[in-house]
Amino acid sequence: MKKLLLGAALLLNFTVNAQNLNGCMGINFGDSKQSVRTTMGTKPGFEFYKENSETNTVSYMNGTFAGHKAIGGVMHFYKDELHTITILLDVDQEPRATELYYEVINELKTKYNVTPEQAHYFKYPYTEGDGHTITALKRGYADMITLFKFDDGNVISVSITSSISIKIAYHNTRIAGLAIDENNQKRSNDY
Repeated sequence: MKKLLLGAALLLNFTVNAQNLNGCMGINFGDSKQSVRTTMGTKPGFEFYKENSETNTVSYMNGTFAGHKAIGGVMHFYKDELHTITILLDVDQEPRATELYYEVINELKTKYNVTPEQAHYFKYPYTEGDGHTITALKRGYADMITLFKFDDGNVISVSITSSISIKIAYHNTRIAGLAIDENNQKRSNDY
């Protein structure tokens, strides 16, 4: 939850002059589940895993993304419109996690010509640069996230997960906002 709030705070407070972001991997925000499944079927190595109507997601395993080995991905929908594409990259050696994290960030900076905002938080007894970043991440004592925000309000986030994989998420904030509003209304009705 803390990571979600951190990401949301950065999304609201960060603006950059950049181009528009329409999606990735030949998949566009707003595409239907069927369209996404068809497009993903052409991607090397990605295997359909499952569709979950309760969470409105379609999941994939394996594959490659931008030349990196992927563990898998999850596509999030609202009323059959794609709003978030999440890809998890495999880190073959844990000590290389931060190196791969910065490599992905640099690749995105080059592709989109956007200067991102980084938010790295460490809790005692860990500090950034102390040589214990991986341990801090695994134990939940650190968060490392980088955001790229585009003129159309869409966002790419890059982070290192506590299981030491690189998470890249492409967000359409308009459609995701509708999903969040509906979910909040449902939760509010419970009170």
